[in-house]
Amino acid sequence: MVRGVRFQSGRADLGWGTSPKMWPKTSKTERKKLVISEVVREEEECYKIKATYDTLPSPQNLHLWYGSEEISQLCGYQNSSLQHTLSSCKTALTQGLYGRRHDQVLRSHRKRRLEANRASPATTHGLIQFVRQGGEALGSSTKEWSLLSPGGNWELRVDLDHQLKFPQQIDVTSLQPDIVLWSAIARTVIMVELTVPWEDGLDSAFERKKEKYADLSAACTEAGWNAFIYPVEVVC
Repeated sequence: MVRGVRFQSGRADLGWGTSPKMWPKTSKTERKKLVISEVVREEEECYKIKATYDTLPSPQNLHLWYGSEEISQLCGYQNSSLQHTLSSCKTALTQGLYGRRHDQVLRSHRKRRLEANRASPATTHGLIQFVRQGGEALGSSTKEWSLLSPGGNWELRVDLDHQLKFPQQIDVTSLQPDIVLWSAIARTVIMVELTVPWEDGLDSAFERKKEKYADLSAACTEAGWNAFIYPVEVVC
């Protein structure tokens, strides 16, 4: 629901900050789209804030607020918490709800990685060197280090839409990291494993994923590759 004060302000905030002077020039269809997009954006922000502070009307909160016995509509669990709904529900896991959320985050990471690959290298700024009066400035040799070195002809595979197959020229394995970046020129392979855990499970998720790919990393190193494992945790 859009708050009345926003309408009273001449729709100044509708449509991602559209100027109220432009409002009369838009068509009825365009106005509807602007209002819907603004409402959706505001509701999403409201949901994020409530989820962060655990003030969503979960069965557990409804039980605490009103003393009623609440049943999860998804799995039938009594007075289930937000943590149960977002990270521990076996029914949600079986139905693939957690998997779809994981893939949405992974698609976002893939998009950012592809955009970064197309972007121009960032300009490096060295430290400012102060010189005494009459002295000579020394040339700076400071360079920005990057694991993804330019000119390495990096290749990218992401475990989306179809099962990822680890590059056989590096090692033969049945393991499937979420993202694999490798360069035959730099003899470097980067494995990224994404997890979307509850906040309390961040540390255990990191160690679990690190250990899972330790043997594969060792095998890549033995084959003459520089191997790096990057477990990535995005709190649900």
